[in-house]
Amino acid sequence: MHVGAVLPGLARSHGYSQKQLEKATGIGHSTMSGYWSGRRPLGEKNGKKIAAALGVPLSELGLTDPQDLQADPLIAQAEALLHELRRRLAPGTDQPDGAAESEAP
Repeated sequence: MHVGAVLPGLARSHGYSQKQLEKATGIGHSTMSGYWSGRRPLGEKNGKKIAAALGVPLSELGLTDPQDLQADPLIAQAEALLHELRRRLAPGTDQPDGAAESEAP
């Protein structure tokens, strides 16, 4: 889903025209026009500005809030496993636990 599919209706339902949303967020006309029409993808930085002005979560704009990802226990577990893997594979560290250092006879 691109933001152009939801932004105009969402903004209007919260009492904002495109021009009013530009003023409320500080986002320039050409940039907002690109979002409004769906010609420009919405990034996290401006997505947060728009979501804050409208009082809605980023998910209503088709974006994922990084805080939502941190709250997901599976993602937190995967990040912990990835951190451990990187630590074990970092140059200058010993072999991973359980790896035997033996030469072939």
